[in-house]
Amino acid sequence: MSSVALRATDAWPLEQILQGLVITTALGSVMAVGSVHVPTMLVVGTLATASLVVALLLERGRRPPDGVVLPAWLLWALAGYTLVQLVPLPMSLLRVIAPSSADIWSRALLPLDRSAPAWATLSLDPAATALEVLRWFSYGAVVHACAALARRRSVSWGAMVIFGTGMAAAVVTVAHGLLGAKEVFGLYSPTLPPRTWIVGPLLNVNNLSGLLNISALAGLGLLVTDRPPLPRWATGVGVAVLVGVNVAAGSRAGVAALLLGLVAMGVAVEMLRRRQSLHARVSTRMRAMAMATIAFGGLLALLGGTSDSWKSLLDENLEKLALIAMVERAVGDFAWLGMGRGAFESVFPAYQLGHGDIVFTHAENFIAQWVVEWGIPVTVLAILAFVFALAPRRMGASKSVVAMALWLGVVMVLLQNMVDLGMEVPGLVVTLATAIGFVWGGTRSRSEAGPSRSGIAMRRVATAGAVGLGLVAIIALFFRYDLASDRQATRASLLTTKAPRPAAVKTRLRESLAVMMRRHPAEAYFPLMGGLLASEERDADPMPWLQRALERSLANGKAHLLVAHILRTYRSLAQSRLELRLAVEADPTLVMASAELAHQVSSSLVELEEVVPKNAMAGKVWSALGSLAATRAVGAACDEKALTVDASLTGPRLRLARDLIAAAKEGSGCQDDARAGCGEAIDHHVAALRSAAPETTTGDQIAALWRARTEGPEAGLEVLSGRCEAAPDADSCLRVRAEIAAEITEAKPFAEAAKALALVVCADRHRCAEIMTWIATLHDRRGELGAAIASLERAIRDEETDARLLKLADVASRAGLLAQAQRALEKVLKRRGGKDPAIAAQVAAVRQRLVRGLLKP
Repeated sequence: MSSVALRATDAWPLEQILQGLVITTALGSVMAVGSVHVPTMLVVGTLATASLVVALLLERGRRPPDGVVLPAWLLWALAGYTLVQLVPLPMSLLRVIAPSSADIWSRALLPLDRSAPAWATLSLDPAATALEVLRWFSYGAVVHACAALARRRSVSWGAMVIFGTGMAAAVVTVAHGLLGAKEVFGLYSPTLPPRTWIVGPLLNVNNLSGLLNISALAGLGLLVTDRPPLPRWATGVGVAVLVGVNVAAGSRAGVAALLLGLVAMGVAVEMLRRRQSLHARVSTRMRAMAMATIAFGGLLALLGGTSDSWKSLLDENLEKLALIAMVERAVGDFAWLGMGRGAFESVFPAYQLGHGDIVFTHAENFIAQWVVEWGIPVTVLAILAFVFALAPRRMGASKSVVAMALWLGVVMVLLQNMVDLGMEVPGLVVTLATAIGFVWGGTRSRSEAGPSRSGIAMRRVATAGAVGLGLVAIIALFFRYDLASDRQATRASLLTTKAPRPAAVKTRLRESLAVMMRRHPAEAYFPLMGGLLASEERDADPMPWLQRALERSLANGKAHLLVAHILRTYRSLAQSRLELRLAVEADPTLVMASAELAHQVSSSLVELEEVVPKNAMAGKVWSALGSLAATRAVGAACDEKALTVDASLTGPRLRLARDLIAAAKEGSGCQDDARAGCGEAIDHHVAALRSAAPETTTGDQIAALWRARTEGPEAGLEVLSGRCEAAPDADSCLRVRAEIAAEITEAKPFAEAAKALALVVCADRHRCAEIMTWIATLHDRRGELGAAIASLERAIRDEETDARLLKLADVASRAGLLAQAQRALEKVLKRRGGKDPAIAAQVAAVRQRLVRGLLKP
């Protein structure tokens, strides 16, 4: 940039522009759901680049008084290495320097019977790595821009930005909780339903806790500084809110980091106070204010915490540590050059044991993540460099209370992220970068060193290089696609077409899969979809596709289930049962689907046992087999097996108890001398159900049904008297009460029970329609045709179906309400396009009966 161009910028309000860009980048990166999605990250990257350019213009070609902003250059160096991972290399070279990556690339297109690419990258997910280039360049840009702004403003100004960002996130989260919102800002629906009070810009409690930690420490720094930029009472209330929301969020590591940060902050402030020889009374007053603020925050947490949040805080689950141990299995394959920054999500399933369809996108430990994605050498150098650059003396953290607070906030977030994934969420990292930049720049001298020819030349080169790197990353993203979008596109392409597909459609789908597998060579989802396509069309062998899917995902239960389906068609039933067991072992969510198929490939209890895994899932699999059995003879045997393995299961007990009740009702068992034994078995099941689920009425329901069968319905109703309405399972309890009351000849008990059941269930239209149809059946059985018609009409208003309309026509016809029956049948005929001869004949018959009735004298 020429001197003329530099002088032309004198009239620009550069400092005000930079302030706006810094605030917008910090706040916007958090509010845009943490900027985890590609479009929002593009916006954040553009804002960060603009901030860097304005900061360089503001410095006007002069050297910073204390040399380069070292943390920014470290971040840019890592962005540069990440960019190197995107450089295409000859496959022959890749086999030498990264044999594991080369093997994955070379086998990616095997299901399509195509040769390996001649050139490939170190990254096994180039699209994700391109996004990481932009992220790390943006982090460095934010650090540099904030350091430049801090030299003109102060550390306190940066602390206010961070404090305000945390407050905004906390207030928005609380507002969503008060409104019972399920979507962020009414626009974004989370992929996984978050806990109560955690719907907000940062949906993961650990990420939210990390942001609130650094914001709370920033607020404490502003609270106890000698000249606070904000009223102390306002700052104190804000810190209390941050602490309260943080604890209520329920992040164990986050709360531990908060407590450690508060202790460290207290020690640091005391040391700084003594060094500055502050008056004792002033120091005591500030200490008391800080303690009162934290105590108020704890009170808010007690008032706002939910059972889920406290349960989460007290949870002893150490699954995250097991995940880190699994990551160690991948280190050997990618120790030197890494798998490519951002490629963890698509590569890791090949090393993941268990957890079914849960896909771990990150290692929950940023060091482990760096090791497998960048390699050990770069990770070690990066850690040593950051330890050197972020040392408190080099950062100048001890020069003010606010600087120390921000520095401690950064350290606490880093410690928390030894077991959390926050460092992979751009919104949180931008906040860290903002804090680092302001501490670095705000504690340096504010006087500018004079210009130098070499300094100006280096600045020009740095400006061109930095901006160019940002543009390369952005442009690269425009020509690449992220993994989540490609998965969704592939799934949509398959679901919108059905077999048998035209040849052109099949060719297009397979070419699309080839493109996806080139973009994400280690991903297991696309081979799985290819196997599904081949299985549906039966025009190609699906096994090479499924073999590749299982090769790239050890816990790919869906692939095992699909293999089981294919083996069933080949009549390899024993092998099919083995695949079903592997499917359940890999993915516990497939228990019901596997049990359903198991009954199709098994004819005996011995064969069904081959499907059951030899682990903690055995009881649940037996229970699923019992619930889906074609006959209760087989189902009861499976349920007995389930209880032998896991006596705490309630489903098998319910079914076995109802078997005894049904036998007593039908006279096929539990008669005369056998009744006492059945009663003892029922008592045993009831006691076990009450012990397993004491808060529910499950045991009482079985006891009531048994007494109703053996002592009369009035005795059964007595068991449930006053128990149903306040129970968490009120709907099922009231249904049993209505079932028992329907056996009483008098109309009032059943009418009251049916009304109570409808009041509880009918908040949901679908469930209301089902229950009202069931109630109508009971009314019909009791001969109360008018009540049955009223119940059916309510069910049809909520959810009209052919079955309900036909049932209404039948009941109305038997009740002599032929016009109503005719209307119901005509609706069915209209729903079927007027082309159902059987329904048309029924309409004609009812119309004829109606006319004849009118002609009677």
